[in-house]
Amino acid sequence: MKKLIFIVLFTFSYYSYAEVNIKVYNNYLIYSYPELSPHSTTIKRQEISSTIPFNLPFTKVAGKNTIIECQKNGFITFINKKNLGLWLIDYEKKIRLINNSFVNSSSGSKSTQISKYDITFNENNDIQKESLSKNDFFDINTNYIYDEKKRLIKFLEKVNAFFVMNKIDYTNQNLAKLIKSENVEDPELFSSDETSNEIIEYIYDDENRIIQTKQSMYLAETKNRINMDCFFTNHNKHGDWTKGYCSANKKNLGDFKREIKYW
Repeated sequence: MKKLIFIVLFTFSYYSYAEVNIKVYNNYLIYSYPELSPHSTTIKRQEISSTIPFNLPFTKVAGKNTIIECQKNGFITFINKKNLGLWLIDYEKKIRLINNSFVNSSSGSKSTQISKYDITFNENNDIQKESLSKNDFFDINTNYIYDEKKRLIKFLEKVNAFFVMNKIDYTNQNLAKLIKSENVEDPELFSSDETSNEIIEYIYDDENRIIQTKQSMYLAETKNRINMDCFFTNHNKHGDWTKGYCSANKKNLGDFKREIKYW
């Protein structure tokens, strides 16, 4: 059997990809979504347009459009997602510019640097800690944890007094599951996977290209769980998907497409 060297979306084996560094996938998991990370070749710019309603909050491809731009090394430096806002990241200067309704309610205002931003790297030059704040409005501190293969396996985010835990599971060399839990009291009290706030499972084809995600979100208000499937199609020569659609309860929620420019 042909040796699998092109392992899809957020694989973290030392020899998983011919061209894309392992740190790129950690970077996408921190700042974006695994569904949008490159399969084999570093992406310079990608734009995702979608007909899926934005009021589906856990749909990663919802909203009118998303633009992501990266450095030559593959690290994300610019994110513009309509209805969510705009981010600019400078890793060397430790600068984060942000403009969205959460930070600044004026839709016509320019992006402004947050009051405080600090980023710390570990001995492998992976992001270890991040903190950002805006006056007295919010204070966010995040710790990132990696395994012996330098794969990101967990990050704990504290937003004011509110905790968010993200756990990442792998099967062989592929990202298998992302589990997000929220807790307003103590990070040690996070619930089991079955009652986590959000769970995403990743499914691949024989060439290890992403072809489907199974997402579920637990709604504390109604104590119900919403389930949704997204399918990724029309993969290009680099193994990246360019079209797709999402459905829930066998009902089509809308489709999306992806335009990609490479370095």
